[in-house]
Amino acid sequence: MPSKAETKSIKGEIRALKAALRANQKTTQRDLSAARKIVRIYTGTITTLEAGLSAFEKATASRIAILEGRIHS
Repeated sequence: MPSKAETKSIKGEIRALKAALRANQKTTQRDLSAARKIVRIYTGTITTLEAGLSAFEKATASRIAILEGRIHS
């Protein structure tokens, strides 16, 4: 059985460890939330850019086909 002073020391260390754990969890959750927000923003941007590129490629391919058809006729 630990002495009274040792028990007090252990309880203090437990409190300190729990406080550090809570602080770490809070910081990590805040960082995760910020990262998720960034991912959501850039996922939308990527989707928009991909759609624009696809439309441009389709329009360009169509125009090239028309021009090549004129050359070969």
